[in-house]
Amino acid sequence: MMLARRASHALRSASIAAQACRRPTTTRHLSAAPSTFIYDVTSGDFAPKVLQAQVPVILDCHADWCGPCKTLGPLLQKHVTALNGAVALAMLDVDAEQDLSAQLNVKSLPTVFGVWQGGVQDHFVGAKSDAEVEAFVAKMAALAGGAAPAEPAGDSIRRRAFAALIEDGDVAGAAHAFKSEYERLRALDDDNVAEGAKRKKSFTPVEFDAERPAAAEMAWCLLGLARCAVANDPPEPDAAAHLLGTLRDPKRAGVLDGDAELKAAVSHLALALDGAAADAASPLAAAREAFAAGDAEGGLDLALAAVRDSDDADAKEDARALVLTFIDALGAVPAATKARRKLAMYLF
Repeated sequence: MMLARRASHALRSASIAAQACRRPTTTRHLSAAPSTFIYDVTSGDFAPKVLQAQVPVILDCHADWCGPCKTLGPLLQKHVTALNGAVALAMLDVDAEQDLSAQLNVKSLPTVFGVWQGGVQDHFVGAKSDAEVEAFVAKMAALAGGAAPAEPAGDSIRRRAFAALIEDGDVAGAAHAFKSEYERLRALDDDNVAEGAKRKKSFTPVEFDAERPAAAEMAWCLLGLARCAVANDPPEPDAAAHLLGTLRDPKRAGVLDGDAELKAAVSHLALALDGAAADAASPLAAAREAFAAGDAEGGLDLALAAVRDSDDADAKEDARALVLTFIDALGAVPAATKARRKLAMYLF
């Protein structure tokens, strides 16, 4: 138990380090993985692939020069494959990811962690027999009930669907992937709510529960569907706007606040849809145009001026909303911080 606690602490430290040096995960790398539930992992995708995975993850820390690693790896792959997605296998090359390996406190090879819901549940060091590996894999799968999801994990679905949309133009395929994953997560949550009703307990729906990784995945699915609506031929802006309204429901504020990338993506789509529907003669049109052209500070200044100078309450509110959307789209940058201070000064 003490070893597990130490490993969990190391995992949390590694997560912080990985997020600090995160680099974009390419769709090419994802498509090159042996299967949906067996994949390489790096500091750039450690959090979504290991800490936020929808199934338990076996993290195999190995190196090409390690003889026991070459024996253990195929055994892990065999037993993970046999469970058909009830558990995932993430393979970490310690030579290629030395900083992350150090954060995980990997001293000997092979080292294997069993991770579920962001924490280390079990681990072992050194080679194991086939029966021991099978038992370890089964133990990890049992943590989530042992049932394989009907679709690949949410993060994989999101990235593959965006790749299909952006690179291949397969809008229908992307929409199907997003819809299927959203419905799968929703169905699992319905089971939880039903069980809670039996026990006379209330549950926050998963899509509004910022503490559950699935909430962000469901929001990404809705965002993906909205993007598909925009990309359809012909475009469906009303459907996209409806989905965007669902995403910006106040009950989901905590989910968006917990994922800066998601929040910025939602705000960018909102700006695109609002700009397309806006009156070109509107005082805020110039602000939108400047922001869309890459002049973020100019767009913010124009929108802030509208907040400051508007006598009409509705016009002031429209300007305020636009400033906040600009801020969310920018993320944590000095211009956004400065604009937030000015907005507060003009309003209060």
